[in-house]
Amino acid sequence: MRPYPRPRRAERPRARVRGSGPGSSQASRPPSRQRSPLEPVYARSVGPRVTDNPAELRYELTVDGELAGEIRYRRVPGGLALVHTEVDPKRKGLGSVLVRGALDDLRARGLRVVPVCPFVRAYIKRHSEYEDLLMQDDAPPE
Repeated sequence: MRPYPRPRRAERPRARVRGSGPGSSQASRPPSRQRSPLEPVYARSVGPRVTDNPAELRYELTVDGELAGEIRYRRVPGGLALVHTEVDPKRKGLGSVLVRGALDDLRARGLRVVPVCPFVRAYIKRHSEYEDLLMQDDAPPE
């Protein structure tokens, strides 16, 4: 014998579908923003971001708020000479992201580039869409 009476089928409480009732957060979202219950939470992490830090004369690559790489530069008339690229060795493939972000920023600002760094030079050679940014450096080598 059971310690509690089994409810009849008609008396069983109905299972409520998660996120479908009034006051649920998904009910207030527009249809294009509704999240699948299987969508992983980590997919909303902050991706790589390239910013110019003129006080340090460098472009910085940050991933999830941490500095992951940099391109050192010096100012030349009409543009920047990209001198050295360095990326955390544990983070593979971010060097190209860093160079692309720096070149896109230079193009948006109407500046030209002198690719002193071999990595930047090779990147521009592989991506011909950035060749219009190239200029000659008239400064003597350091």
